[in-house]
Amino acid sequence: MAKIVKSFWAVSLCTLLATGAAIAPTAASSKEADLEGKVMPDGEKILCRRVAETGSLVRKSKKCYTRAQWDRIAEAAKANATKMQSDHMSGPAGT
Repeated sequence: MAKIVKSFWAVSLCTLLATGAAIAPTAASSKEADLEGKVMPDGEKILCRRVAETGSLVRKSKKCYTRAQWDRIAEAAKANATKMQSDHMSGPAGT
């Protein structure tokens, strides 16, 4: 009897965790969907894009920013890539 109760709770916990993981992204994406097409107080329109999540080949999340914010994100990514390449070309650290 105790073994059945333990397995029931284990299955219940796994189901709860799986359901919670499935529901959480939906809540976030519905909030993001509400932002799409809105206009900020300074007059900039919000643009939403589906962005691949780090560490996943298939999972994407919706991100919503103004054009200026998207431009800053792109500039930061480009600067980071350039820095990584220049660091790689200069050789191993400490030599």
